[in-house]
Amino acid sequence: MGRPRFPFISGLKGVGAKVIILEEASRLDENVFTEVIVPLLNVRDTALLAISTPLDENNFYSTLLAMKEPNSDRPMFNTLEIKLICSDCEKR
Repeated sequence: MGRPRFPFISGLKGVGAKVIILEEASRLDENVFTEVIVPLLNVRDTALLAISTPLDENNFYSTLLAMKEPNSDRPMFNTLEIKLICSDCEKR
């Protein structure tokens, strides 16, 4: 078999992606994100679409949404929040 073609990527099933879709991203284990998703995001023109049911703020997904670029106040990720509840109902 010889040496792996991409020895810096361990445990991945592939070496590239155009779109990564994470359904129920707030339940994703942080290790899966760092070991599988992050290396794929280093591939040019790869997009991440993370979809989740809102949970409390104590999950990795909420942490990702709040992340800022180093030495900046700019968000790390472009986000779009879609709610299926009006603001009055949400306050109740």
